Amino acid sequence: MLVLSIALLGCQSPAAPSPTPPRSSPAATAFGLDELVVALRAGAQGTTVKVGEPFVGDPIAGRGTTVCLGREAIRVYAFPSAAERAAVARRIDPVDPTKIGTSIVDWAGRPRFWQGERVLVLYTGTNDAVDAALTVILGQPFSKAAGPGSPDLPGGC
Repeated sequence: MLVLSIALLGCQSPAAPSPTPPRSSPAATAFGLDELVVALRAGAQGTTVKVGEPFVGDPIAGRGTTVCLGREAIRVYAFPSAAERAAVARRIDPVDPTKIGTSIVDWAGRPRFWQGERVLVLYTGTNDAVDAALTVILGQPFSKAAGPGSPDLPGGC
């Protein structure tokens, strides 16, 4: 099935062997941006994974960095500690990720947030293989939009 997934998805998407993170998932260890990139590369099965440009993380805070998984852009917010990441994650509404504290964000696409020890990961695209890869690495999203959202902006990677 893994080979079939790779063949069907081409070079744009990672194959995801399982929707359940392994017990030894990096999310349970000192997991930051570098560890996320390593985990994505390990599961990418031929898809290019590269660290892209930094961005201003407001209103989420943290150090924002784009990670490209093929042509799909993933936004990663890195924090110096798990406590700082957790404090920011608590501000994100679990059923409506457009609500972050007192801010309302009009995300392009359908926002979903995952978290590791020192990172928050935002993906707004529609590629199921990217969703599955992030879920394998980080577990289920802790915040996700209920509906399809607005069209995602093209590009970014």
